[in-house]
Amino acid sequence: MSQLSANDPFQVACHQLKQGKVIIFPTETVYGLGCSINYPDTIQSIYKLKSRDPKNPLQILVSSLGQLEALCKEISPETRAFIEKYAPGPFTFLLYKSEEVSNLITANSIKVGLRIPDHPIALKLIDECGPLVSTSANLSGQPPAINKNLAQANFPELFLIAGGTTQYQAASAVIDLTTRPFQILRPGPIDIQL
Repeated sequence: MSQLSANDPFQVACHQLKQGKVIIFPTETVYGLGCSINYPDTIQSIYKLKSRDPKNPLQILVSSLGQLEALCKEISPETRAFIEKYAPGPFTFLLYKSEEVSNLITANSIKVGLRIPDHPIALKLIDECGPLVSTSANLSGQPPAINKNLAQANFPELFLIAGGTTQYQAASAVIDLTTRPFQILRPGPIDIQL
């Protein structure tokens, strides 16, 4: 890295992601831990960092519908229309995963949680570094980190790119789009009509 990029938090964050490291970054819901989908050892390290049950899957953050479609099996026009209506935003969509998605991420499930966050820093990171495996920046069972101080206190050893206090201060809704009708598995900060 040049001297200039070393002083730019965004460039440092991108460098770390491309080197297979975990970083902390803001979304509109909570601060998250994130790493590239291309580093299996780093994905495993997220479970260890959080003391997270390896049977509890992680999600993937993408920045566009095209990235989302590349990580899931073919989706119906009805499903696509639903995603277009609610993304980007605080909604994680459960879909059948493509072969591109590691079982490490999904805890061997055939489904994967995909989300398009509505936060400029998160979207810029994904545009620059590709889809990110992600989960909230807190130890399992603890309250989510809604600002940089809480996130950094949880994981002081990790690089953090700051983005203020999160907009919603709550985890995203999880909506299973593989069922008919669609099913809300976890309510989120915004009410949604199915």
